[in-house]
Amino acid sequence: KGEGGGLTAPRLSDQPGIYRIAAAGGAMERVAKGGTAPHFGNRNDRLFFTESGQNKRLLVSTDQNGEAKRSHASGELTTIYEVSPDGTNFAFRQNYEAFVMPLMPGVQEVSASPSGGPLPVTKVSSGGADYIHWSNDGGALHWAIGPTLFSARTDAFYPNAPLAKDAKPAKFEPPKAGVSLSM
Repeated sequence: KGEGGGLTAPRLSDQPGIYRIAAAGGAMERVAKGGTAPHFGNRNDRLFFTESGQNKRLLVSTDQNGEAKRSHASGELTTIYEVSPDGTNFAFRQNYEAFVMPLMPGVQEVSASPSGGPLPVTKVSSGGADYIHWSNDGGALHWAIGPTLFSARTDAFYPNAPLAKDAKPAKFEPPKAGVSLSM
């Protein structure tokens, strides 16, 4: 539930936040007072969402009651996070481009940036990325640029085995063409 203001009316903007409701219906329960893009992880026991804090965006999760909060990743120029359904990776958008990196188990926060630090990071888009989402239980990542939909298989993001001593790593090449949608 968002707040009004700016271009939207401030009516009905009391108690903004992320809410949950049983699939069978019932009363809404607020899980978090802020945050955007809520989604479940691989076991549906944690709710992941993007939160702002300390001049950066964070990938955080809570249990179903909004407790046991953890911060998984942070980035100064990151705008959105999306955890894969199998819980092994997460996608993020920075400077309008989509990137993917492994989701580490536990409570250690990692830096979400194109450089990645000690974790591998793969730039999956070229020319922008909107509506980033996963399918096939995390086996594919999709994004759009205007009316064109792009897809990439997750198994192509990282090398499968250690490299030989003088070998150069294979570079993931973002898809050049997609499916154009028209209305």
